[in-house]
Amino acid sequence: MPHCKNCGNEVPEESLQCPKCGKPVETAAGLKLAHWGERFVGWLIDIVILGAIMLPLRFFASVAWPGYAFAPSFPVSIPFFDFGLSNIVYFLY
Repeated sequence: MPHCKNCGNEVPEESLQCPKCGKPVETAAGLKLAHWGERFVGWLIDIVILGAIMLPLRFFASVAWPGYAFAPSFPVSIPFFDFGLSNIVYFLY
């Protein structure tokens, strides 16, 4: 049961004010989880932001190291794996 912040008296759950001092009781709002659509939109926004950050980094990396874009950094014999800079950043995100 919650307690009144003014007098410390126990207040029933459904009560809107303290029965002893009459002060309004603040009710704690419960957590509300985001719907899958809201989570998906948030994920898309994060990917766009990461892409906007990675684009200049990849450009400067290709200017600083001319063979960066074409040279594999790890063995390419592993199918479906690419250990490029952007994929590592997306994975760590």
